[in-house]
Amino acid sequence: MNVINISEVFSNTPGGRYKDEGDFSGEEFRESILLPEYEKVENTDNKLKINFDNCFGFATSFLEESFGGLVRKYKKKNVLSHIEIISNDDETIPKLIRNYVEAAEKKI
Repeated sequence: MNVINISEVFSNTPGGRYKDEGDFSGEEFRESILLPEYEKVENTDNKLKINFDNCFGFATSFLEESFGGLVRKYKKKNVLSHIEIISNDDETIPKLIRNYVEAAEKKI
C-alpha cells in the first residue's frame, strides 16, 4: 500500500491553492505528488494512504485544489474508493476532502 506523509515528502507548512500564490500550494502537491501516486493505485484494489499529521494546518483552498482538482483536471472518478485519509491532528480534514471530491465528481 502506498503512503504519502505530507509533512515528510512535501511540507509541514502547506500553502494556498495555486503555485503563483506561493510555495507548497495545493496545485503543486496535486501535480508533483498526489497524481503520480494516485495513478499507481487507480486501477488496482490498493488504496493510497495520505497522512496529514504533523503539519501546521491546511487551508481549505489547498485541500480543494489538491483533491477536487484531481477530479476536475484529470477527470478522475471514484477517487474516494482509492484513497484513505489519515488525520489524527485534525478530524475535519477527511470530511472536507470527501465533500470536495464529491462536489467535483458531480460536475464531470
